[in-house]
Amino acid sequence: MRILILTITFCLSILSVNADNNKLYERLDSVIANRAEYEANKEKRLHNIKFGINYVSNATDKLRIYERLVNEYTPYKYDSAMVYVQKAINLAKQIDSSEYYTQFQIIKARLLVFRGFYIEAKEILEKLEIPPTNRHLNYLYNCSLSALYFNLNISTKNSEYCQRYSTLFQEYIDKAIEYCPKKDAQYYYMKGVQLYSKGTIRDISTCFNKAMSLLEPDSRLYAMSAYALSKAYDKSHQSELQERYLLLAAISDVMASTNESLALQDVALSLYKNKNDLDKAREYINQTLKDAQEYNSRLQRVELYANLNVILSAYNEKLQKHSTWQNVAIISILGLMAIIVAAIVFVVRKNHLLKLKETELKTLTKQLSADNKQRKKDNKALQDSNDEFKYTNAKRESMANAFIMLCYQYIERLDNQRKLVIRKIKANQQNELLSILSSSKRGTEESQNFFSQFDKIFLSLYPSFVNELNSLLIPEAQIELKEDNELTPTLRVAALIRLDVTESAKIAGILSYSPQTIYNYRSTLKNSAIDKEHFDENLQKVCSVY
Repeated sequence: MRILILTITFCLSILSVNADNNKLYERLDSVIANRAEYEANKEKRLHNIKFGINYVSNATDKLRIYERLVNEYTPYKYDSAMVYVQKAINLAKQIDSSEYYTQFQIIKARLLVFRGFYIEAKEILEKLEIPPTNRHLNYLYNCSLSALYFNLNISTKNSEYCQRYSTLFQEYIDKAIEYCPKKDAQYYYMKGVQLYSKGTIRDISTCFNKAMSLLEPDSRLYAMSAYALSKAYDKSHQSELQERYLLLAAISDVMASTNESLALQDVALSLYKNKNDLDKAREYINQTLKDAQEYNSRLQRVELYANLNVILSAYNEKLQKHSTWQNVAIISILGLMAIIVAAIVFVVRKNHLLKLKETELKTLTKQLSADNKQRKKDNKALQDSNDEFKYTNAKRESMANAFIMLCYQYIERLDNQRKLVIRKIKANQQNELLSILSSSKRGTEESQNFFSQFDKIFLSLYPSFVNELNSLLIPEAQIELKEDNELTPTLRVAALIRLDVTESAKIAGILSYSPQTIYNYRSTLKNSAIDKEHFDENLQKVCSVY
């Protein structure tokens, strides 16, 4: 029983994480759509910081401003960050500040590591002498060395040097932790990095989540913590949580206006490998490539081009398959069109023959007038039958039966008419036949019968149609049914629009009105609408529950 409860709890937690991840994908798309706003805020902040330099005369204060600018530019624009690092180094030389000079040399080495210039970074760091008592410089120095060997470890993966660089990375990250200010977000982030290769996923998760709880979601360290935690969950094969923190990192990167975009790149690869969403993967990888070009990171671009090539190859393969199916569809459509053209030719020829026969029968149609009374009885019988079906069967069956009976009636009438014509011709009663067929009552009665059937069937399908239509109209333009529960001509026009018959010419043909009359009815309806601009769209949405 306990195992069953644990299994159910685990399944529910997976479902919950899946639902959260879907919302995070929506959130990611939202922040990407608004990234221009985040970048504008970033540029405004940078402008304000740079503007402050004009009002600072003290060299130390100016160095602090340079430090802020370097921190802001580091994940955003490499070249700009390096410009202010060099300005700070030059100023530190002028005022003979060995501490600031060393600090900015360390920062310069760290930037070179991010750019992929490992030898140059190592040369700078090897020349520096760090006072043992200066905790801040020791912290920065060991952080830079750990970053250097971490990147070397990644770039030499599966080689004989990989383990050596991994050991050196661990050595310097351990030293950096000793000098890191305790119990702040940076400390918990560094602690999580330290535990990454030798700690449990629980301890790693605790450290990174603690760091994230102390940070705003639009900060770079928040994004770095979420990204590192996603890597830890990936390492422990917890794919749902890995995806969750990867999405959080990508969202934070966009909000913080960083151009490193490592998380978004991994999201794109995940979509390609696990979800086969090539369109979205291509969109994300293209965005990360733009970011890399803005940041001017050679190393990042090399990796991105490799990933972009993989995704684009799969995307092109998908397009080729789609193109193949599209060609098959086009060929099928062309074949179908050929069949339709042949059918049209056949029908036209048959119509021509029928017209010839019709010319011969014109003199006999007058004799069919006596059949009208019988047709009235047939209409009454059909109506009674439809009413019986309506109350004894379900609504859908009733509509189907009404349609079948209506078709049967017209088939029977045509058959009776054919028999009558044959009989009258045989009896040499052409004049009487011509009189019957020339009766003007026939078309009127058939139209009325059609309207009656249409009104009943439509109101059975959409009993609330009139009320919902009136809700779209101004109070003084409300429409009511006729006393016998039949639709008015205006309501029939609205009903056909609701059934997606929107062309006035087709409506005119169905209701036996002129196109101008239909136009007048539609204009009256639209002019009476509360929302004139979207009246037709709103009309097609009424009675959606039936």
